[in-house]
This record gives sequence, C-alpha cells and structure tokens, in this order.
Amino acid sequence: MTQLYVLAEPHGFLSIMGGPIAQQELMELFMVEHPVGGSRIALFFSRIDAEMCRQYLNQQTYDGYRNQYECRLISDPAVQEILRGPINYNMACITGFATISTGRLVLSEKLYSLCQVLLHAGDAAWMRGLAPKPAQSFLESTQAYFQMKGAGSHLADCLAADSWDAKLVQQQAQLAIARIGFSATGDETGFAVYSPTRKAWSHLPGDF
Repeated sequence: MTQLYVLAEPHGFLSIMGGPIAQQELMELFMVEHPVGGSRIALFFSRIDAEMCRQYLNQQTYDGYRNQYECRLISDPAVQEILRGPINYNMACITGFATISTGRLVLSEKLYSLCQVLLHAGDAAWMRGLAPKPAQSFLESTQAYFQMKGAGSHLADCLAADSWDAKLVQQQAQLAIARIGFSATGDETGFAVYSPTRKAWSHLPGDF
C-alpha cells in the first residue's frame, strides 16, 4: 500500500505512570479546512507534497513561535496515539495542488491551495488501525480518478520518494516548487501533481 504521511509538530513528552514509567510524545497534526466546514487532519500520498507544505509552513510563526512541523508516517506510534484518542478527528487525503490559468500553484493566506479527498468513516477507522481496509477504499477511488485524468501512474510514482533520505526529499521539494512557481492571485482552473519518479509536474483538467 502507498505509505501515507502527516505533518506533525512535536511538543515534548509526557511521563505516564503505571508499571514502569513510560514516555508519551506530545504533538499536533496539521489540519486543513474544507469548504463544507470543519478542520480535517491532512494525510499525504506523496512525501514530496508533504515536504513542500512543511517547508512553507515552517517559514511562519504562530503566537510568536516559529512552526516546527516534521513529516511523519501515519503508522508512527505518536501519530497513532492521536488518531486513536478520544477525539474522533475527521481526515482528508491531499491529492495535489490547485493551479491558476498560468499553471502556477495558488498561494492562499497560509499555504498553497490543496486538493483533498474526504475520508469516510470506514476509511478513517482503517487509518486509525481500528478496522480492516474497506473493500472499496479511498485509495481505489483516487486511483480510478487519476486514471480517468490521464495520470494513472501517479500513486505508484509517489512511492519513489519513500526510500529517499531526508536531505534529498528537501532538495526535491525545493526543485518542485522552483519548476512550477506560485501566485497569490488568480482563479483556480485546474490542479497539478508532482512525480518524484519523473521529477516533473502533470497539469490535469478540472478539479479534484
């Protein structure tokens, strides 16, 4: 299965009593807003997409403190601790970046404008490790959509970066942004996905 990533901001550790004293990592997960309302934990198919967002977010400050997001796998124990916690967070999978007529990315107030797929309850339970994979999960439906848009190999392409070291991922994310550019003005007319395998963008018609 394609590995999925989140952006996490660590906030230290909490000592847990009971038997041997253990440590629980405290962190916040990056969330996106959706037009229908509400915040959703952002899951990334592509490690490069996550890194592009991480780099931009970490240039910003919040309440006087600079952001310190890290890219983590959804299977990371500290991430699963949050996902399986008492708050039943909604989730959205990031599938690409919105573009304007010139082909550049759309830069909104805090980040690039992201294309997202909402996870239904069965998919979310699967991501939390609380239920088996649905027979028709969001992975299959997303793959079918990319196929219809002429980018059927995109999810497989994303796997290329899973084995890269952190420095190479950072460099490739910077290269990806340099090759497409971004603008704070303009109407969204399409979306684009970046292939770590081809090291190139594909511009796809319509929206996601």
